[in-house]
Amino acid sequence: MPRRKDTKFVTFNDGMLDICSVKGRKIVETKHCGIRFGFRTVGIKRFYEAKVLSNQIDEVVAILPVEDISTMDICIIREKQYKIIQIQNKYDETPPCLLLSLERVVTTYEDVRNNAEN
Repeated sequence: MPRRKDTKFVTFNDGMLDICSVKGRKIVETKHCGIRFGFRTVGIKRFYEAKVLSNQIDEVVAILPVEDISTMDICIIREKQYKIIQIQNKYDETPPCLLLSLERVVTTYEDVRNNAEN
């Protein structure tokens, strides 16, 4: 069967991220660890639509689809914390992926994941 010529191939070779759940201002649990991701360009439309809603989009990353991610979670990339503003399914790319619109957290969350084990 011939390939479609308009198919976009997505790469996830920019690093690994963790998705963590929060309670109050504390990171309490790691939901997903070591998810490979690829940075995407923050488009003008996405940037200004976020500004209208008083949000700031600092990064957009593509990841393979995983379950149980919400906008109430925190994404950690290279020791930096980001709030998930939007989760968007992209079915028109190969492989299908999720786009996460991220806002950099100014006041970092306290990490109590290791304290819970003690």
